[in-house]
Amino acid sequence: MCGIGDYAFLLASQLRADRPDVAIRFAVSDPSNPSTPEVDGFPKTLVDVRDEAALLRHFEEFAPTGSLLLQYAQYDFDDRARPAALVSALVRWRKGAPDRRLGISVHEIWLPSLVRRREWRDYPFQWLIARRLFRAPDRVFVNNRRSIARVASLRGRA
Repeated sequence: MCGIGDYAFLLASQLRADRPDVAIRFAVSDPSNPSTPEVDGFPKTLVDVRDEAALLRHFEEFAPTGSLLLQYAQYDFDDRARPAALVSALVRWRKGAPDRRLGISVHEIWLPSLVRRREWRDYPFQWLIARRLFRAPDRVFVNNRRSIARVASLRGRA
């Protein structure tokens, strides 16, 4: 696995130990991830983050009611940090039923910094997509102070 994958696995393992009644599934977006159907007893599905309709079907199947937790690293879902289909599918899933809950765990968020100069033309799209993403969830979890301020500003709560 990788850093975020390891983190998600440890989180899921602890949740399984604390709440064995909770169903946990992994949706993996990295095609280089081994194609085994499970990770230590957790079902795993490869998803294409560029296909909004397929993502929405996966989310509906995984959690017709209940909760989804997205482990989010800005450049992991799109090499230009513009995962529009993923964000649209999450927003549509969240609005699809009143008892659905969405959480996002932020591992990196570079906006509004332009850390990759060749992407200056992408910045307005990155910002709009990130703003839409961070306004959708019920809860956002961050791992550093800089991310707290960036996510708060994107959510309109700065």
